[in-house]
Amino acid sequence: MNKGEEITQYNQCSEDWRHYNNTIWQIPSVAVVISSAILAVAYQYVEELLPRTIILFFGGLILLSLTIALIKHRLFHNQRTEFLSNTEDDWVDSNKIKRIIKRKTEEIPNGLWFQKMIAYHWLLGVMIITMLCFFGLFFHNLFLLFGGNMDTINVTQAVDVVNSIDWKLIVAIIAAIAGWAAFLLKYQSNKRLYNQDWSKWEKNFVAYRREHLQPFAEILRKTYEKFIEGQHSVLQTWEEAVHAAKWPRNLPMPEGLPLREWRSLYGVGLDTEDEHLFKFAEAIYPVFNTLAKTPIQERSILQPEEFDTFHKARGGIADYFELCGNMMKQSRRFAQFLEQKVRPNHYYKVKLAAYLELALVRAFGEASETGSGKLGLFRLGHLWKTDDMRK
Repeated sequence: MNKGEEITQYNQCSEDWRHYNNTIWQIPSVAVVISSAILAVAYQYVEELLPRTIILFFGGLILLSLTIALIKHRLFHNQRTEFLSNTEDDWVDSNKIKRIIKRKTEEIPNGLWFQKMIAYHWLLGVMIITMLCFFGLFFHNLFLLFGGNMDTINVTQAVDVVNSIDWKLIVAIIAAIAGWAAFLLKYQSNKRLYNQDWSKWEKNFVAYRREHLQPFAEILRKTYEKFIEGQHSVLQTWEEAVHAAKWPRNLPMPEGLPLREWRSLYGVGLDTEDEHLFKFAEAIYPVFNTLAKTPIQERSILQPEEFDTFHKARGGIADYFELCGNMMKQSRRFAQFLEQKVRPNHYYKVKLAAYLELALVRAFGEASETGSGKLGLFRLGHLWKTDDMRK
């Protein structure tokens, strides 16, 4: 696929994403309007039980259809979101763009608890509850319709029956239905994560090592040898240098502080081993110089032909551990997978990825990331920093 076709496909997918996103928010609004109109007609203008029952039944069918439409639109919306994120991730790795666009609530690190709640789950829950209420009213009217002589039942009798209902019990039933709906949504989400842990993430771990770690390690080996030329009494391999350094202090950053301020706030007076590793990271991603605005490929210790390969591999490693850190909180089984399969032999790579992130964030000047960085990656390293050789 050439560049023009790639951009055309991306733009078409963006249009689809906007369409599905707008529709997801519009469907509940349409449901509210339809529900209000049906209830007003059924109880304000219709006095006979038979037509009222029929109206409520079709109202329930309409809400059922809208609920299915909401679920289907969310499915296609998620598919477009994944495609756009993967495409932007590839463009970041190839230096076509600086950063990806965050389209999911869980990707936004900061915010109050109610801001981080997923609105779709609430919209779907309200749709389901409203639909069940309509079918409940339908069956109630059906009961009234066939619970006595059709010729003698009138609106006054129906109102008397309604007034005799224990509304506290009805409210309790609705609350129970809402609770079960929330439980089922959470159960489905946890079930998806549970099944994904060993089928998808084991394969992802193999792919991560093959596609990213191998070129990453090979280029680092040659680059570190170049970096320590002429230096005395230094560690001879990049693995030894990473193992000797400690996890960067105060990482993740305190809430509200941008990652690019870490060096000036917490990166002063580092131990010799920590400073050595940070200098190596800065040799790969040199600090932006406003007086000499040369491309980063020309400022880096890496050869120009190696830079893109290394940058893509580093991005893949950082993104992989970023996802691991975010997923760890959602699944206990996945956390066990990380502890057993990843932590023993790969913590030092998490540590190096963090140092490289700290250098990278200052390498692009005003175009650098202004947020708190890869919080999933940083949380993972902060949790595992007890494995450092030096305490």
